[in-house]
Amino acid sequence: AYLIGTFSALYPNTFLRTQKSVHAIIIVEIPKLPAKMSDLEDFDLVFAFFLVVKFMLLLFLRLMRVSFFNLVGKVKFHFL
Repeated sequence: AYLIGTFSALYPNTFLRTQKSVHAIIIVEIPKLPAKMSDLEDFDLVFAFFLVVKFMLLLFLRLMRVSFFNLVGKVKFHFL
């Protein structure tokens, strides 16, 4: 099973007066997907995944020199 996180964001470039877009796709492979998604381990797994994605996006946006104050983004998660 795979947990896929997609992140897309638009942020204004004030110097060029344009809008830039940032897109990131993070795919995490889960060795075995439990039968019931209500199990406690799944919540830990999803929470850990959120933390990883958050850290990766912070690092990515820091490299892109994007300030979070003018960032409008959305994060989606899918189970495959």
